[in-house]
Amino acid sequence: MKMARILAASCGFAADPKLKPADRLEANRRMILDTLDAAAKFKPDFICLPELVVQYGCGDFKAMAALAEPAPDGPTFERVARKARALKSHIILPLFEREGGRVYNTAALIGRDGRLIGRYRKFQPTGYEIRDGVTPGDTVPVWETDRGRVGIAICFDLKFPEVGLALSRGGAQAVFFPTMFYGGQRLVAWAMDYGFVL
Repeated sequence: MKMARILAASCGFAADPKLKPADRLEANRRMILDTLDAAAKFKPDFICLPELVVQYGCGDFKAMAALAEPAPDGPTFERVARKARALKSHIILPLFEREGGRVYNTAALIGRDGRLIGRYRKFQPTGYEIRDGVTPGDTVPVWETDRGRVGIAICFDLKFPEVGLALSRGGAQAVFFPTMFYGGQRLVAWAMDYGFVL
């Protein structure tokens, strides 16, 4: 992997119980764009946002999944893609994605040109997600970028060695990990066992 500037973007969600889900969704979009503007000074090659950053705080998993949107044709993707072009940075955008009648916990990899390079759909959603309508992904892709081969694993995937093994077999040199939980020693173990940077 070539030298790369990587920024894990942490976003603070304002807890306002009076906000309706649609208003929270729009507030999240503004927060994402503000965070990306703040990231510009670091000139990152990659920016990774937190798991479900688009719908987070809009209720339980079922309520958040009801607000799923397409990628790349959804309103959040289009705004973030414009930022990727302006920043000349890859952006990992995690969101509940709707395709046809299904909802996925997805992380979209957006290229420096603002186009979708690929999407990773969480291979191992939690029981709560599945109960509330989230469909598991069925592939663990790895993509070539101008900095090397990258992959993505989302949150609960870390508990399943087959995801790390698939990323390794795909030749991933760096793996991005948008999450809602602290991965701790499992991240270290994956890096050691599978030979990629997390």
